[in-house]
Amino acid sequence: MLRAMKENAWQGFWNGAVPPYGYRNYAAEKRGEKSKKRLETDPKEAEIVR
Repeated sequence: MLRAMKENAWQGFWNGAVPPYGYRNYAAEKRGEKSKKRLETDPKEAEIVR
């Protein structure tokens, strides 16, 4: 499992959990039943962070 999570992160995908404040996750790819997610900035929250 750890190996798969490292490979996911190396490919630029988000491994899960709640994204950090100022970011949101979105489905970047669909592989079979699972969708691979990436992070992008959330404009509303990012403004507060700045």
